[in-house]
Amino acid sequence: MQLGEILDGSFNIYRRHFGLFMRLSLALVWLPTAAGIYMQVRFSNTPFEMLNILEQHTGTTVLFGLLLIVVWTTAGLLLKAGTIRIISDSYLGQEPQLGSALRFGVSKILPLLLVTFSKNLLLILVPGVGVVRSVGCLWLRHDHTHRRPRRPDKLVRCVRPFLGVDA
Repeated sequence: MQLGEILDGSFNIYRRHFGLFMRLSLALVWLPTAAGIYMQVRFSNTPFEMLNILEQHTGTTVLFGLLLIVVWTTAGLLLKAGTIRIISDSYLGQEPQLGSALRFGVSKILPLLLVTFSKNLLLILVPGVGVVRSVGCLWLRHDHTHRRPRRPDKLVRCVRPFLGVDA
């Protein structure tokens, strides 16, 4: 298939099931969007009040932020899984329905959340390990007994495995 045929088929599916895609989006995203709009309207005239509340309730703010991340991630994953179900039903010649798309998303949400949070944890930890290793290499490069830098080949030997080059 050429790119034009793929785009034509995807636009046909989107046009044919536009109402269903919109109902799925509204069913999943209305609550986080309403909460965001409420916060924006509530604190739009007095941003210093919001900063004051954030300073006074730091722990609650952090937990609320984590809750928002989990809710947005869950809504996004349910939306993607429901969209996949609608497209699959359409390709199989069945009439896609909102209930079946939502049930499919809910049945797959725990593995999807586990994979998503694991991926994000790796994206946070891997650069952190690289920074710790780089700082350690710089510390090892300095000869602390004579207060002078060591030979550069020791630094190169320390950094090579981090860059994926054989030592």
